[in-house]
Amino acid sequence: MKNLFVVVFAFLIISLTGCEKQNPNQGEVLKKTGTELAVEYRQSLMGVLVSELQKNGPAGAVNVCADTAQSFTKAFGEKYGVEIKRSSYKFRNSENTPDENDLEALDFFSNLFLTGKLNPDTVFVKDLPGKEFNRYTAIPVMLRNECIVCHGEPADIDPKVRNILSKRYPDDLATGFKAGDFRGIISVKESIK
Repeated sequence: MKNLFVVVFAFLIISLTGCEKQNPNQGEVLKKTGTELAVEYRQSLMGVLVSELQKNGPAGAVNVCADTAQSFTKAFGEKYGVEIKRSSYKFRNSENTPDENDLEALDFFSNLFLTGKLNPDTVFVKDLPGKEFNRYTAIPVMLRNECIVCHGEPADIDPKVRNILSKRYPDDLATGFKAGDFRGIISVKESIK
């Protein structure tokens, strides 16, 4: 399992190093927007999770979410000079506890979801005057079919997976979802000059 973590982590770091946009006229890196970074992060992380689900099933995917995702998030943020975070009302890992800005974004997306108006491409943007990271951007995370095996109704989650989850996350709140539910957000705090 440790070797798998090392391989997956190495793959993520290598794939992140080629993600910058180049200006063909000047040969310099163009800064991506918070929205572009959040979407890229979501797609990259989901790719790793789906791959792990296919290779090693839900138990393997729990380890990716628990270990690899945190390292991946940190490396991604450092690469682009931003703070990036996953958060939810019903978080599993306490590192993903929503802060004041996350709660505002969660409320925004939740209200849209409850009224049937949430488009997965909807973006929440807020300026943070006087802060080092002065722009906050969030995008919604909608629960995909593959995610039900770990985030569905507790009675429907495989007992082996439930056991792993209860050991790693004794205060787990991240179950009870259905495919298509609003699961949470990915947020980016960036410096806008």
